[in-house]
Amino acid sequence: MLKSLDRGAECPPLYEQLIGSKGLGVGQSDILNLREQRAALYLRLKKPELALLDLQLCGAARPGSLDIFLDKGKAYALLNNPEKELEAYSNGIKLDGVTRSLNGDRLMADLYQARAKLYKKMGKLSLAEADLKKSLTNQKTLYKEIYEPDKSGDIFQKAR
Repeated sequence: MLKSLDRGAECPPLYEQLIGSKGLGVGQSDILNLREQRAALYLRLKKPELALLDLQLCGAARPGSLDIFLDKGKAYALLNNPEKELEAYSNGIKLDGVTRSLNGDRLMADLYQARAKLYKKMGKLSLAEADLKKSLTNQKTLYKEIYEPDKSGDIFQKAR
């Protein structure tokens, strides 16, 4: 039911009811999962401040969860805060090799790719290229754009 409502503003109150419910078989790990799902919904609804509130709680409970770092980066991107966005991606990347068994190569590749795209926006093409290469060692599939598809096909083309 929640998935069918994900596009509407009526969904966050349903998450709040589930998170606040007692005695319905909703345990602590379920509450964290609901908060993480609600944060993802807030990102889709372009409400990054609300997403960050849930992500802070989830990050404190799951400090090695790479998807939380990725979502924090997306939230800061929506807030047009590239410094915090870079910090979020970099903090997740620092865990490379530590939490791999918990998160898999895909999330680490996504972090490297997201940071590469940010470096490209910042004009740091050598750092972007290094991260893209690291990403490709983690995952041999093409990157699905986080923000918008890159029309040029080559993210290292210089904008003039």
